[in-house]
Amino acid sequence: MLCKPHTCKQCGKGFAESHALTKHLRRHTGLPAEKKHLCGICGQGFSEPFYLNVHLRKHTGERPLMCSTCGKTFADPRSLKAHNMTHTGERPYKCQTCNKTFTQSVNLTKHIRIHTGEKPYVCTKCGKCFTQSSSLDKHTRSHTGEKPYSCDQCPKRFAEKGTLLNHRRTHSGEKPYICAVCGKSYASNFELRLHDRKHSGLKENFCSVCGKDFASPSNLTVHMRKHTGEKPFTCYYCARAFADKGSLRKHLKLHNKNGSVLEPDSRSNSDNHNSEYINAFKK
Repeated sequence: MLCKPHTCKQCGKGFAESHALTKHLRRHTGLPAEKKHLCGICGQGFSEPFYLNVHLRKHTGERPLMCSTCGKTFADPRSLKAHNMTHTGERPYKCQTCNKTFTQSVNLTKHIRIHTGEKPYVCTKCGKCFTQSSSLDKHTRSHTGEKPYSCDQCPKRFAEKGTLLNHRRTHSGEKPYICAVCGKSYASNFELRLHDRKHSGLKENFCSVCGKDFASPSNLTVHMRKHTGEKPFTCYYCARAFADKGSLRKHLKLHNKNGSVLEPDSRSNSDNHNSEYINAFKK
């Protein structure tokens, strides 16, 4: 049984490490944590040196914690604990709406937002909303161009952790993704999905960047703008740009107190109007 020598004097709950007790005590005091320990790479602040050290592993790729059952490695104790439950089958966190269960409370919290529609994380650059802080962080890099994940084998840097992990396999030669039909193996899930098309016969309307499928070429065109950053639909009234017509039409309602879309005026041939903008109003 895990030793928990650090005990809360107010409620008696025990903790294995002092930093966990410190974090727990704030529930009783209600005081926000002072985040004075800053990451030298991305500037994110943390209340305790322990959390900063764990965070730094996102940049370095270090994974010092190993599962005693299968040997898989992890960067932080919480991820290792959740992984261990995949061996035991334990999933103690249950959604009261759909009964889906989870190994971590944080995953349950994220899941509940599917039912509520809550997107509490807002991009200060473009106003786009997200259900998870990690999704917002990933999106923000599309504005800043930041690439915080560096390869320890070569000078390459990446904006996303998953991309770095896939890249590392070009050095190690590891190919963990195996085709269930023919047994051929690949370094990334994306490569496997592309390969699967040879068996399924699917060849059209898929993204060459992430492999996602679409029902029509037009949907693929809109999706590709997420990768390119292209925003061809511009608001006539405030010049804000959007990747698709639907987002532009939704935005235009902000200019009308009644909530209906403001149609462009008769100056349709002026320099401020473009064909993409006019097309947004076509039925």
